[in-house]
Amino acid sequence: MSKSRIMGLMARREAMKVMQAQTEVSRLVRRHADVQAAVTRLEDMARDTHTTQGRILTAGALAAERLIGAEISQETLRQRDQLAGLDQAMRDARAVLAKQDYRQTWMEDAAKIARREERSAREALVAAATPPRRRA
Repeated sequence: MSKSRIMGLMARREAMKVMQAQTEVSRLVRRHADVQAAVTRLEDMARDTHTTQGRILTAGALAAERLIGAEISQETLRQRDQLAGLDQAMRDARAVLAKQDYRQTWMEDAAKIARREERSAREALVAAATPPRRRA
């Protein structure tokens, strides 16, 4: 197998890795958007429970609202922690994608150079095998 063929196959393998990394990045971006939307909804819910002040509540309703408010706050904090983890995962996945893209480009360039060198070597062999022209 020629060097250009090997480099071409390696470039294809790197292209597959790039596609996998792109899939992972897009999955993380979708997940990040979902969690961000959840955080926004939870913050809106917490704001709505606090803005209904001014009305008269029974002791049971007040305790229930306090519990719901505490649960909303805890869930908001948990979602924010998950959001921070997703931010880091997205940065890591993008770094992997950049590395894979660089490797793929390098492999493709190496395959082109190898093909060019092989073509030059073939042309040199043909030129060497051709007898010199005679002058009449």
